[in-house]
Amino acid sequence: MSLGSKGRPSSFTSNPSKPDRGLKRSHETQTTLVVGLGNVGGKYERTRHNVGFLVVEELARKLDTHFSEKKKLRALVAEVSTPEGKLILAKPTTYMNRSGEAVQAVMSWQKPNRIVAVYDDAD
Repeated sequence: MSLGSKGRPSSFTSNPSKPDRGLKRSHETQTTLVVGLGNVGGKYERTRHNVGFLVVEELARKLDTHFSEKKKLRALVAEVSTPEGKLILAKPTTYMNRSGEAVQAVMSWQKPNRIVAVYDDAD
């Protein structure tokens, strides 16, 4: 995702010259979920294990939005509208090994077209 002149995403595609094939046409609203994975608690706050949290926090700051707790979703969630569609930022309030539960709950609530997971390990 590239940032435009005001720090807002200018495109959700990783390569603007090659649009994603499985997506709806531009006249339909796109919803992108960006999940920052990490562990809750001060012990992990500024460690590499929380790089996912740090990334979505920085995105929220640049997009001038704030997180609110969604207890039923087991996540902190921020939402912003962009010219390309809706962007949902999420930080599960569970430990890493249970984060899938929060991701699934947010997905059921918002039905995103795309999901990006940010975490500290390489595949």
